[in-house]
Amino acid sequence: CNIYKVPSSNHNHSEYILGSVKWPTYAVGIKATATKSFHPFAAYGVNLAHKKGVMAYWSPAGIMLRICENPKGNIRIGTTPRHKETIWAFAMRGSNEVFGSTSRPDSGGEWNFEP
Repeated sequence: CNIYKVPSSNHNHSEYILGSVKWPTYAVGIKATATKSFHPFAAYGVNLAHKKGVMAYWSPAGIMLRICENPKGNIRIGTTPRHKETIWAFAMRGSNEVFGSTSRPDSGGEWNFEP
């Protein structure tokens, strides 16, 4: 993946765009799911080239991410929509989907980047 540091609208934290190497017009976005019964938030691949259609409603703020390193050297990835509570990304055991939670994620929310 490619990580781009961008000018932050949230002066308390740096913001980043996490982009795909394989699909250069895609970035990661975190937002509310259509059904809030299972998990209220999820991470999505957002095609930035879409100007029309259902995926065109992503605002630039929807793909701005926080990336924080924890004391173990792992990172957490999240977003702070409208400067409210941070939504942290996490992977559940047995699933290849990435969800979001406003609570502190456990080990499923700790990520390692390889150079």
